[in-house]
Amino acid sequence: TWQGTFLKEKLHTLAGVRRVDYTYRAGATRVGTDFTSPQVGALYKLLPAVSLYGSYSESANLSSGTFTTNPPATSNPGAYTPGALFPPQTGDGLDLGAKFSLQEGRLSGNLTYFEITRGNIPGPNPNVRDVNGNPVNFPTDEEESRGVELELFYNPTHNAQL
Repeated sequence: TWQGTFLKEKLHTLAGVRRVDYTYRAGATRVGTDFTSPQVGALYKLLPAVSLYGSYSESANLSSGTFTTNPPATSNPGAYTPGALFPPQTGDGLDLGAKFSLQEGRLSGNLTYFEITRGNIPGPNPNVRDVNGNPVNFPTDEEESRGVELELFYNPTHNAQL
């Protein structure tokens, strides 16, 4: 992870990389995978009480899912390898927003636009059946979520927060 401050401490930056090598063993079967996850972000103090920020990150998590140990149906031979691990679940996220702090910190909040994309999430594929006729779980293409989040905090006293 690398951090930097520039422009008379108005611009704060962050960059990092996470690298994972993974090997799974089940008896004589050995499966390996690796992935790299970058992260970058910046915050700019527009005014003493107002900042703009943005961040982007990618992620990968090891999947605990496996294909069924039942062989594929004759209608879809070779659709999957029985008992094989799913590929890692992947994701990326983007946040863009503004933060503020007023009245000596008693009133603060942020407004954020976010986008999150995830891939390889296990889910049933009704078009692929095992030998018993059951749908087989497969990694999905993508799931997306995006929206706007507003958080406001008010501290009328040191002991109360709204």
